[in-house]
Amino acid sequence: MRKMLKQSELFTLISNLAEAMKSKKANVAHGISPEDYKNNDLNNPDSAFRNELNQKLSAMIPAYVERIAELHRLCDSAGIQGIFMTQPKYDDISSNSWKVMDLYNQALRDYCSKNNLPCIDLASMLPKETQYYYDQIHYTGKGAEKIAELIYPEIKKIIQ
Repeated sequence: MRKMLKQSELFTLISNLAEAMKSKKANVAHGISPEDYKNNDLNNPDSAFRNELNQKLSAMIPAYVERIAELHRLCDSAGIQGIFMTQPKYDDISSNSWKVMDLYNQALRDYCSKNNLPCIDLASMLPKETQYYYDQIHYTGKGAEKIAELIYPEIKKIIQ
């Protein structure tokens, strides 16, 4: 039954619409203004979503580190030099939503440092300017160009 549902265009459409509605409700959907983060549930101190997420972070961050470790193991087993990179986000660094993202970015930086792996800290390099973002985490054409400009020299150093 599950295999049949995965092959169903109707089921795929319904699933995609449900995910899009969840993203829109969380204010992370494509097309949300980068400035709208100020009003999302993660930045509202009385939000049930924020309180629940803050309680779950102590389990979520270690699970994230395990996924990083698995990527590291896969790269090693394939003889590939992985290059890790932090995630930029259009946010005020004092906002709770940025603090959550920074917990993940710090976990990545720590793992890479501990394991002597290359890590490009794009989150600290990419300016938080609306010209580079069309929502909180997706980039405009100018943003993609800026990222290429920032990471090219870093990747070049790593592969030399």
